[in-house]
Amino acid sequence: VRGDLPMQRCKPVLDSVEFLEKTSKEEVGSIFADIVAHMGQD
Repeated sequence: VRGDLPMQRCKPVLDSVEFLEKTSKEEVGSIFADIVAHMGQD
């Protein structure tokens, strides 16, 4: 993912995601931070 999609198209997709496992807010925050860090490396 390189950020080619505008936020208007990304937000509905992110809002419709259903997680199969229940995770804590801290764990979700950590995973999100990892994703952002990897996106920044591209």
